Amino acid sequence: MEQLVGMYELDMVVAVGRKAETGLKPYVSESTGKLRIGDSVLRFATVRHPSFGGKGDFVKGMATVTLGISLL
Repeated sequence: MEQLVGMYELDMVVAVGRKAETGLKPYVSESTGKLRIGDSVLRFATVRHPSFGGKGDFVKGMATVTLGISLL
């Protein structure tokens, strides 16, 4: 994880689905809700996985996270 953050200079991580969210929970600060990986502190969000009928919620979630807009 530290190598990915360093290689791509990430400022945010989006967990796609609950399993991804669960895998990242140990890195999330309870006080700030931000992700800490090594020396980096990143914004963190979770969106629904697009499988099994979740495509619409996934698209809305990604639009909200990446563009800062809410699709109703």
